[in-house]
Amino acid sequence: MGRSANPDWKTHVMAMLESPIPILRAEAARAAGELELEEAVSFLLELLDDPDEYARSASIWSLSQIGGRTCAKRWKVCTRRLIMMTTWSSSSQPSRT
Repeated sequence: MGRSANPDWKTHVMAMLESPIPILRAEAARAAGELELEEAVSFLLELLDDPDEYARSASIWSLSQIGGRTCAKRWKVCTRRLIMMTTWSSSSQPSRT
């Protein structure tokens, strides 16, 4: 869909972003990035909290393709959250000395 760069796919991609099937959400997220669908940003931001790892990853990639201030703000929040999780995770490991 997205790789075709055909804007006729927009309606289908937008609908699949809300699919109950995780792989469809992930593929729709990736297609939204390939088509640079700015109207998909709010859906992609929601997918950052999706329980499916692939949907989250595709959403991150797509947001990086679309860009914009909203994406940049949310990217900073996600980066801080990741740093905090990594720091907490490594500090909670027992020392091996």
